Formats: sequence, C-alpha cells, structure tokens
Amino acid sequence: MSLPSRRGKLLDRKVQERDATIFVVATEDHTRTPAYLDALHRNGAIQRTRVKIVLVPSTDDRSSPGAVLDRLLSWNEYELRDFDQLWLVLDVDRWKDLETTVRDARRRGVRTAVSNPCVEVWSILHFERVTDATRECGPLKRRLHELTRGSEDAWTPEAVQAALERARRQDDVDSFVPGQGQTQMHLLVEQLATRS
Repeated sequence: MSLPSRRGKLLDRKVQERDATIFVVATEDHTRTPAYLDALHRNGAIQRTRVKIVLVPSTDDRSSPGAVLDRLLSWNEYELRDFDQLWLVLDVDRWKDLETTVRDARRRGVRTAVSNPCVEVWSILHFERVTDATRECGPLKRRLHELTRGSEDAWTPEAVQAALERARRQDDVDSFVPGQGQTQMHLLVEQLATRS
C-alpha cells in the first residue's frame, strides 16, 4: 500500500496507521504565533513524532475572527480523526464580532484560544506575570522584546511550564473572551503537551 509522503511522519511504522495527533491551527497573526509553535517543536517542548501542528495559511489577508474561522472550517488537507483538534487563535484587538465568532466556533467543535489584548500576553507569561502597567499591546510588545531580545530560544520547556502555571492562575475557562491582560493560549499548549 502506497502512503502519501506528507503523512509518512505521522504513521506508526509497525501498523501503518497514524498515531500522532494533528492540531489544525488558524490564527489572525501571520508571524508570532506560527514562530512560537515552531519554536516549541525545535526546543523540545513538543515531540514532533507525536504532535503535528498544521497552520492554516491566509490566502486573502482577511484577519477578522469570522474570516479566520471560515478559513479553518474550509481547510481539508488531511483526513482528520476524532482525536485530532481544530483550534482558532485570536486576539481581542478591535474586533466587534469576536464573542459571536468564538461562540460559533465552539458550537462547531472548534477549540478557541483568545488573548486580551494580544498574544504577547501569553509570551510574557513565560517570564513574568502580566501587570496592570502592561495591558496594552504596544507596551506588551516592547516588554516582550526586552525579555527575549528577539530570540526564539526563549521558549524552553521550563519557560512553557512557568507560563502554563501563571495562565492557570488567572484563567476563567468558562468565558468566551478573557479579561484584560489575560489569555487562553495555555489551553492549546496544554493539549499539545499532553499529546506529546
């Protein structure tokens, strides 16, 4: 039986059946979130043989929450199984339809990770708690650059564990949109880690 080469690394060679979990992630962010997820693989926080992260690319530069959800729902590169997961990663930013989109996504079985105001909240939690003084995107981006000096080597397994612990302490898992200076990215990263 000939197997498609793009799926070859996802197969258990003894039984010729895929045993890795596929995480299909759609995000409005074209650089920071994809780079972070790639760094988790490179730095050993996620095992490449057990977890496959597929980023759904934007083909039209539409980044509203509804457009990102539509892109995710129309994606069909792999045949997904019950244990695979669809994820929608969004920032609060200025979007008016965010809560409606998150409700719609969850109703359709898509998991969500929303950051308020932006994904930099999650990145900073690898190093420190997000304080009242850093709850705007501009200062958060500057603070993140100070902490990492632009290095993607900062996303070590130990730093990821610290971020998970900090995020769990501030999380309201039942909310569709987290409070100011909070994030739900730990929900995605926890799933990635438990599947590794």
